[in-house]
Amino acid sequence: HDSHGGHAHHGQYGHYQERAMRSACRAPRWHPHVRYMPGQVVRRQGNLFVARRVSARVWNVNSPPEWTPQYWSYAECR
Repeated sequence: HDSHGGHAHHGQYGHYQERAMRSACRAPRWHPHVRYMPGQVVRRQGNLFVARRVSARVWNVNSPPEWTPQYWSYAECR
């Protein structure tokens, strides 16, 4: 795709956020024993979350998304 075309700049997590929105509709439930990598989407308590880039460097096992916003961003199903 054309990287110079009319795309707004999404900031630091834009790439992961965009990919998350495409896959969020089929997101699995968040599981406390899984280590999630950047861009992975999970569903928890009716909300969707996408693992942030920092997840590549940190051990985010048993980090509930709503309790650890440094590891997760909200995602949307589109």
